[in-house]
Amino acid sequence: MCGRKTALVSPKPGMTRDRREARAEICDREYVVIDTAGLEEAPAESLQGRMMKQTDVALTSADLVLLVVDGKSGVNPADRYFVDKIRKLRKAAILVVNKSDADRGDVGYFEAMKLGMEPTVHVSAEHGLGLDELYPAIDAHFAESVSLDEEEKSGKKETLKISIIGRPNAGKSTLTNA
Repeated sequence: MCGRKTALVSPKPGMTRDRREARAEICDREYVVIDTAGLEEAPAESLQGRMMKQTDVALTSADLVLLVVDGKSGVNPADRYFVDKIRKLRKAAILVVNKSDADRGDVGYFEAMKLGMEPTVHVSAEHGLGLDELYPAIDAHFAESVSLDEEEKSGKKETLKISIIGRPNAGKSTLTNA
């Protein structure tokens, strides 16, 4: 999304431990993209609990949430928990099924659709596949949030905050960098 390496990518889960913000331009609009640590339920005093607190801050401050699920491993109870959390916060969201570059990714995509989040987009952030579907979905949210007339009258461009959340190693940082 940012077109450059701004987020740490590793095959080892849990490498991103705080929020990382970067500017991005998508469909000729400016965005602040917030990469987050993996979503894990844990005691508040633990490292994972503190990481989750950082994710909660990003989630509550976001204008749009991209919930990233792993298309290869499929949907698990943690994904369902965070779908419910997004709904309770009444946040605009896009479900992003990542790692959809192989046949197994398609199975994960159809499984993810059962979560009932719309829109649902499947991508391979590592290979840049599906971003041509994701970017218009992001832009459509912007168009709904801020009318172009309001933007022109105020004389300044609005900047949306997009938080990217999901389980560890779902591909959040790879998507941020794509």
